[in-house]
Amino acid sequence: MREIRELLKAREYSAFLERVEQNKNELLREPHGNVFLAFSCLLKGNREEAQKILDEIKEVQSADFMADTGLVFLMLGDIEKAEYYLKKAVKLPGPDEAAWARLAAVYYTQRKLEEAQYAWERSLELNPDRAEVIYNLGVLYLNKGEFEKAVDYFNRALIKDPDFKDAEEKRSLGLLSLNKIDSLIEEYYSQLEKEETPDVYLKLGNTLYLAGRLPEARAILMEGIKKFEFDSRLKFLLVELLKEEGAIHKAGLLVKEWFEDTSWIDDEKTPNKDEVLAQLRFTLNELRIEARFLDTAEEDLEKIEDKESYPVYYILKSKILMEKNKGIEAAQVLREAKEKFPAHLGVLSQLVHVLTSIGELEEAAEIQSQIVAINPASVIQQVEMENYKATDEQVELLEGLLNSIAIPKATRASAGFVLHKVFEKKKDYDRAFKVLLKANDLVKEELTYDWKEHRLMIQKTIEVFTPELVEKLKGKGHPSKRPIFVLGMPRSGTTLTEQILGSHSMVYPAGELGFVPRIVSLIPKVLKMEGKEPKRWPEAIVDFDGRLLKSAAQYYLDKVAMLDDKHSKIVDKLPHNFDYIGLILLIFPNAKIIHLVRDDLDVAVSNYQQNFAAKHGTMGFAFELKWIGHMLNDHKAIMEHWHKIFPGQIYELDYRRLTEEPEDVIRELLDFCELSWEAKVLEFYKTKRPVKTASIKQVRQGIYKSSVEKWRRYEKFLKPVIELLEEGFMPLNESDIVGFLRYEDVVKPAGFLGYTIPA
Repeated sequence: MREIRELLKAREYSAFLERVEQNKNELLREPHGNVFLAFSCLLKGNREEAQKILDEIKEVQSADFMADTGLVFLMLGDIEKAEYYLKKAVKLPGPDEAAWARLAAVYYTQRKLEEAQYAWERSLELNPDRAEVIYNLGVLYLNKGEFEKAVDYFNRALIKDPDFKDAEEKRSLGLLSLNKIDSLIEEYYSQLEKEETPDVYLKLGNTLYLAGRLPEARAILMEGIKKFEFDSRLKFLLVELLKEEGAIHKAGLLVKEWFEDTSWIDDEKTPNKDEVLAQLRFTLNELRIEARFLDTAEEDLEKIEDKESYPVYYILKSKILMEKNKGIEAAQVLREAKEKFPAHLGVLSQLVHVLTSIGELEEAAEIQSQIVAINPASVIQQVEMENYKATDEQVELLEGLLNSIAIPKATRASAGFVLHKVFEKKKDYDRAFKVLLKANDLVKEELTYDWKEHRLMIQKTIEVFTPELVEKLKGKGHPSKRPIFVLGMPRSGTTLTEQILGSHSMVYPAGELGFVPRIVSLIPKVLKMEGKEPKRWPEAIVDFDGRLLKSAAQYYLDKVAMLDDKHSKIVDKLPHNFDYIGLILLIFPNAKIIHLVRDDLDVAVSNYQQNFAAKHGTMGFAFELKWIGHMLNDHKAIMEHWHKIFPGQIYELDYRRLTEEPEDVIRELLDFCELSWEAKVLEFYKTKRPVKTASIKQVRQGIYKSSVEKWRRYEKFLKPVIELLEEGFMPLNESDIVGFLRYEDVVKPAGFLGYTIPA
């Protein structure tokens, strides 16, 4: 019994579950044992069974019993009963530090900061070495705005546990709030001058990362790796930073190099060599999946010895299956993982994502409840799963997350986006939009987006794609009729359209494919290999001929064939392909282009409401109302141009008309795509193919009209967008032009002329 309790206190959940299962019969005979069984049910997602066990338990006048029972109620979200049992625990003889710490957590959840402070201090008196409690007091002071005290507690936590990463990060946040982050950075630089150690490089790199000084952080980490190549911590932090910057290929090449050439590993200084190599290998395959080298990743994952003992193996395998539109298989893989690792948050979170994407919302909600039992902060995802129907307690928790400077900005922003939806559902629109402004501002602080970059590309595209150029290259591309491109402003109905088409027996819905942008990025290298001047897009198109057009098309067809080789049509629904319609229709003269049209202000609101994953890339514009206005003007200008030089080749699909006359519009759509009528396309929302975009839930609801003229709810907040739409597309002056599209030289010479990009 004592061993099981210690595992529970230490949050060693997998070992805890194993011991409970081994001693189940013995535990059934003891009230305290039943508490452990209830917690075990909770970890497995069986909330009702846990509640049933608790309902039948008889109280035992023991501090440990009361403390553990209070913990189970805390995890169930029953704050009132949790407080009842934990208060009893600390009044009985011999309460340990865990009882006081749990009572503090109850008070903290209720925003009773003074009571929480007292309870954590009592916990600390009983165990002065518990770094976690010291850290919690630091977080509390951070939330109270007492930054000096907060920093002091984080320093104390780090003395107890120098590897306490969260304490290091929170200390940086405290110093940032005191405008002392630069002082901390200078302190670390001074330490480097006195004594260069991997720990100082790690702390300096991490602090620069937190301060948003990413290029400087990258340089420091690379310097540290050069001097202390044996230290894998520096390597993994650099990979995280490169991922944050969107440099997936560069990160992949580095990890591949470190994994294949292990001469940097020092057996004495790297006692966990096998663990480091396993982590590198899984990281490499994760990056391969990000870069869509799916077959390479899949083949390598299957070669790993004892792969089934790693939860990350199942997570990555499911991601590959999702990318290949095999959502049902992905869910089954993760269900197997859940049986082996019932309390692994990564497995459970990925399973929720997959189940949601294939429309298994009830099972997804059950798993999400299990996640909340393990990590109460996941209230964000729970409210999402419950379709934004939040209790008062959940609203209070979300507001606490949004407003707490002790929490990373990404988490705060996520809480804000969810809270916005909660208030919107309550029709409290003013409050909803004010929360949304705060959430977007938190994301925007981390972005380096410049709307002028896209504007410059659009005006250059309009200049380069002349009727004469199109006439010269017309009909010289690949004759394939396989691709269907669904495009338009994000949140204009592209996912809905893809799901409708994807319900047809002859069509494979491939999702948002990055192959056209990849072709664009490779063009300078391909021209150089051809002995031509390596011009960038769009000027490079003037040097194309029929052979290059066909080669680019074949590159695209080979890539999509790896996703599906059975259907005669394949849908690529990358919204921003509207930038490249000219290229698409030159390399595929017979391709079908479907352009979604939706009210500009509805599009603006819908984009601003979404916390897009690609915030450091294409979707950076969506986090500032003025940037959205500029993007809408760019979109309108380039689409007008494409219609002029490719008359009759682009089908305009009006989102509003689709909601009002679905069958008529869908019949027209199928006729345009040269597809026969199939009645099942009207029930597209029943299709079990996964949805991987921000519209993951909406498409499961069928066609609805509630999003039409949604902007009127927020009209008074949309002045920045309205003013820019009235101004229209304004070409940049020479003085506005600071640079052009940035291409990182992270891919070796490769492209669509029979070469392969390194995996």
